Amino acid sequence: VLTKMKNPRPAVPSDVPAGQDARQWYLGRTPRIEEGPGQKVLERMVREKQARYLKATDDYEIYAYNKKTKEWGWYKMSEHDMSMGHKEDAVKWWNETGRFYHRPNGQVAPEVRAWMNDPKNYRIELAGTNYWSSTFELPALYEVVLLKQEPIQESAMKKYKVTLTAEERDQLHGLISAGKGSAKKLAHARILLKADASPDGPAWPDARIADAAEVSVATVERVRQRFVEQGFEAALVRKKQDRPSRERKLDGAAEARLVALACSAPPDGRACWTMQLLADRLVELGVVDSVSDETVRRTLQKTRSSLGGGSGGASRRRRARSS
Repeated sequence: VLTKMKNPRPAVPSDVPAGQDARQWYLGRTPRIEEGPGQKVLERMVREKQARYLKATDDYEIYAYNKKTKEWGWYKMSEHDMSMGHKEDAVKWWNETGRFYHRPNGQVAPEVRAWMNDPKNYRIELAGTNYWSSTFELPALYEVVLLKQEPIQESAMKKYKVTLTAEERDQLHGLISAGKGSAKKLAHARILLKADASPDGPAWPDARIADAAEVSVATVERVRQRFVEQGFEAALVRKKQDRPSRERKLDGAAEARLVALACSAPPDGRACWTMQLLADRLVELGVVDSVSDETVRRTLQKTRSSLGGGSGGASRRRRARSS
């Protein structure tokens, strides 16, 4: 039950020891570039074209913002001080989420450490760059009255409560031990076991479950909702749609016409059928009203896979043998 604060919140929460930095007290240490999370951030930035490897000098260049020049540019890591910077305001995340996990004994909560060590939350930048200016709010323990010492729960956990029977728990443990099933099904099994709020269940919060199962918090919430609304089996396996989101452009008969056309001799003056030529010819023949060359390509590729080989594209005009 939330209670209104009689006095305005101080800029620095009252449980931070004298001389202790509030950021370190609540969030803990930021990973360094040379550590595991930092190396993953560097790899991601290379993929996203925000960093590039210089093979000649075995160095990296980072596309970063310079506070002095107020411009973005490329900076060599060997020539400039670099540090890990949050892509979003870490203090704001604490105020909205992290403070609900706060432990007043000075130990940073596992859920907070998981967020702080997640490479997705960082980019490498010039040291001293700071885009954020939020201040810490009081931890949730100072604002929430706990009834019967019940743990603080997230809204999704309250609304969609997972309670497993002994038989369901055994089935999930057996499924995970056997390792049979899709990766998604096994992940959902782990989510249900950790979310189990029955007397024998751990009832983990969603953020902790997401970190352990290597999924997003949104996925955990969807599994909870599906369990409550659709049942145990539906929470494990995503229900197939009654009708596809997109109607097939080419039905079985149209696919057969396309394959026959692709295997026929190409038009005069053409060495082979192109995807666009095939699409245009299907429209000319009245097989479909319209179709894209990409749909033609995917259909031929699917046909090739189902036949176990052969040409998945357009046919090329055969040369006559010389006598």
